[in-house]
Amino acid sequence: MNNNYIANRSKGKMKSDILKIGAMAKADKALGNHVIDATIGVFLNDDKSINTVPAVIDNLNNNVTKNVGYAPITGYPAFKEGLLKWYLKDQYEKRINEYYIPFGATLGGTGALSIAFNIFLDPNQVVLLPSIMWGNYKLIAKKAGLKYDTYQLFNSEGNFNITNLCTKIEEYSGSQSNILIVLNDPCQNPTGYSLSDEEHVRLIKKLNKLSEKVNITVIYDIAYLDYDGNNKQVHKIFNNLFNNEVKFLPVFAASCSKVFGMYGFRVGAIFTFIKDEELASNITAAIESQIRGTYSSPNGPALNCLGNALLGEDIDKLSNEIYNNTITLKERTTYFINKLNETNIKHLPYKSGFFVCLPCSDSYDICEKLKEQHTYLIPIADDIVRIAVCSLNISEIDELVMVLKEVM
Repeated sequence: MNNNYIANRSKGKMKSDILKIGAMAKADKALGNHVIDATIGVFLNDDKSINTVPAVIDNLNNNVTKNVGYAPITGYPAFKEGLLKWYLKDQYEKRINEYYIPFGATLGGTGALSIAFNIFLDPNQVVLLPSIMWGNYKLIAKKAGLKYDTYQLFNSEGNFNITNLCTKIEEYSGSQSNILIVLNDPCQNPTGYSLSDEEHVRLIKKLNKLSEKVNITVIYDIAYLDYDGNNKQVHKIFNNLFNNEVKFLPVFAASCSKVFGMYGFRVGAIFTFIKDEELASNITAAIESQIRGTYSSPNGPALNCLGNALLGEDIDKLSNEIYNNTITLKERTTYFINKLNETNIKHLPYKSGFFVCLPCSDSYDICEKLKEQHTYLIPIADDIVRIAVCSLNISEIDELVMVLKEVM
């Protein structure tokens, strides 16, 4: 008899664990060293406190203990209404009358992705992930019993590689009746790339054509959506889908961590817009089954508080606070990109969001050398380093660029 108690499907370690590297940075700082920590995707103020939304925090302070019972399996109706109104703005009434909207409150965006991976593919099928990605996609796929393949994120011109994605779809359409694609857009983690309107509409048309041969589901990971453009308007990603006849299934994995500053409360959602009543009913049942069989019900107090905030009289104040946060982040990342350009340090195509990526010869070696100078970044591939600009202030950006110039 051996002493291996762990099932094969649960074995394995991540080559680059963001949380572990972040913990190393904190431990280094605890020793009294001056540390630059650009590891964790958390938006920090210049004084290094977590950037929050006061209108949301006020609601948590006043209401979080008033409703501590189990939430419904898919969350409170007020949370669904509030979140959809936040995304759809003045189109809310029109869209809820046009579409069935299967919806489930989840444990963060990760929970939404996990549910989607489990309900739209069978075990051993392949999910298509971007070649440069948030590494947790791979782990989520593994836990769902899936395999994965990657489509090239960029073409030779530095734009979204629609051609390669379509080639991958055609490749797997012969062996799978369902194709699942993850599109982390806008503000892609880790590159900060966002599709242009022209790119997205062209992609929709290509996917519509391919949907004549195979069922295609696209998971739009919109965790950073409000940091792209003006959050007071309906984002172009929704308008492009509503204004073009979509023949594939668009599914949204939403996170309330980044925008509403509710990182530790683990609040998110999975939802879609469809006109087929039977399909909507089946998706809702599948979402409920996944939630019930994993974590039973979502975080009720947090859902209740955020629902109150999004439907409350202070929604304009909340919207302004988030808008000001997006401006602060934009100024910070613009400053960093300009500094990189001045120093001739190459970066991958960036448009908006928390992160910037640097191509290099050996990311793991570079990150180890940076640790010697009490600087912590994330190697997200053998040849790519990720920098969480969201967590740096201007003086740290100046220091980081100097260290990068020396090491790279």
